[in-house]
Amino acid sequence: MILGIDTSCYTTSVAVCEGEKIICDNRKPLEVIKGNRGLRQSEAVFQHIKALPELIKKAADICDFSKLDGVIASRFPRPLEGSYMPVFTAGCAVAESIAAALNIPLYFTSHQEGHIMAALKSCGEEITDSEFVSVHISGGTTELLLTKTTDTGFDFEIAGGSLDLHAGQLIDRCGVLMGMSFPCGKEFDDLALTAKKGLKMPVTLKGTDIHFSGAESYIMRYISENGKKEEIARGVFECIGESLMKALDFIYAKKPFKTVIMGGGVSASAFLRNMMKSEKYKILFADKTYSTDNACGIALIGELLR
Repeated sequence: MILGIDTSCYTTSVAVCEGEKIICDNRKPLEVIKGNRGLRQSEAVFQHIKALPELIKKAADICDFSKLDGVIASRFPRPLEGSYMPVFTAGCAVAESIAAALNIPLYFTSHQEGHIMAALKSCGEEITDSEFVSVHISGGTTELLLTKTTDTGFDFEIAGGSLDLHAGQLIDRCGVLMGMSFPCGKEFDDLALTAKKGLKMPVTLKGTDIHFSGAESYIMRYISENGKKEEIARGVFECIGESLMKALDFIYAKKPFKTVIMGGGVSASAFLRNMMKSEKYKILFADKTYSTDNACGIALIGELLR
């Protein structure tokens, strides 16, 4: 058994897996004051430290920790040199303490790799492609990655992504301004599904370089003019979906691929799942349960490392 810990910007997560079976999945969203667009890193770290003992105890009540073969935590946002956020130190400190106390191996991975692993294992199909494209869309990342599976996880090559706002940031900024509670994804998605048409806004990209700041400026003016909220929500998802599809088609034209794996919080959107289709390649989404932040993918990577 492997214990996985993930302390992202807005969710504290603890999971235990045995082989490829998830036997424990505990999560606690961080609290954000209504009207705010997020948390300071220091406040997020504090909330993680408060939440981890409760989630670890719940896991220990279900699983016999004396049978753990190792502990793994997300140490970085992405597997890149210089990738760092203070929030991940909370999970790493607890993981190191448990590993030392039980005298078991300690492993580290990245938050992004956890998302891709969770998507890969929950998308409903076995992926045997030697290389595929993974898309990580959330409040902190919008990236398209040429991906190869390895014995210990993944090899990534960044093929494109947002150069300003991330997809989740665009949703949350608009949603908070419209009176929604942060994070706004679920409420925003539900609203988009009620609209008969979406607000037409700029889709700005060059090759695979995506820009959402122009769309944000356009939406802010529309909101100030009391535009219809459901049309705004649908328009935002149409902008995100169209941007991603154009970027994927650009990659495909240069180097064809068979499969796209979609992960990260924004990929839970029912609207995007209905919109993003292609006759050239298959687009597979993580199960909605494993699209949002979780430690399940982290624990599954730990099973590969042990």
